[in-house]
Amino acid sequence: MASAWRAYVFAEIATPTKLLLFDVLVHRAIYPGAIPELGTYDTAFDGVVDVNDPAREVDRLDTADRLEVTGRGIDMLPVPEVPKHGQLLAHVFQSLAWDPADFRSWRARIDYPLYGTQIAVSFDMGAGL
Repeated sequence: MASAWRAYVFAEIATPTKLLLFDVLVHRAIYPGAIPELGTYDTAFDGVVDVNDPAREVDRLDTADRLEVTGRGIDMLPVPEVPKHGQLLAHVFQSLAWDPADFRSWRARIDYPLYGTQIAVSFDMGAGL
């Protein structure tokens, strides 16, 4: 049974930029049956959005942006615009003694994200629990 509460991570677009690469890596034991949802919110008037606040649904924007499933591990996360991205991730995982195969990953790749918005990836806390 799905709950109304969602766990989330977000990126705030406070500086105009050409590209947002927003990767979310989640250990396989966390939110095991959840399918993440991508949301874009206007933050111009009321600031950062809590995706669990129904009053902020009015700030949700309908965009063509999608969340891509990038699979398990870090091998599926190359970024041509950041040549050493894979090496950086490998270093982090090695330093923490984490197995990259234990992590599921998703990516939002957004060209020219709207300035003054928040990109949120949320997980239904009741899914698969």
